[in-house]
Amino acid sequence: MEAKKKMVSEIRYMAKLLEPYIDIDIVLNNANGISKHVPIGTAEYIAVVRAWWSSLLAMAELIDGQKEIVTGAQKDYILRELCGAMGSFSDFQLDANISGTKASKTNQKLNKARKKLYDILVFPSN
Repeated sequence: MEAKKKMVSEIRYMAKLLEPYIDIDIVLNNANGISKHVPIGTAEYIAVVRAWWSSLLAMAELIDGQKEIVTGAQKDYILRELCGAMGSFSDFQLDANISGTKASKTNQKLNKARKKLYDILVFPSN
């Protein structure tokens, strides 16, 4: 059960890191100060950030809400979706050109959290 708590905590942490980037007005204010120039692709970018944010929250809630231990199939799914190859959350990076300079630091935190989640999933006794 301890590994489950750590897993849920890390997934929620990643969602919390993305939260400042899900509102287009906040993103534009952070990136451009008072300028209202909207970089091409901003709406699509925000949609992707929101999709990952909501997926992380849903995943954490579903895992946390189940009384049983996390199954091997569930761990495999989480690994594929969040720590896998192309198209997974590990492939996602915030765009500093759209989200502002804080995005780079957030990307570093996300990378550390993804590594920690991977370790929890693959090496649960550590």
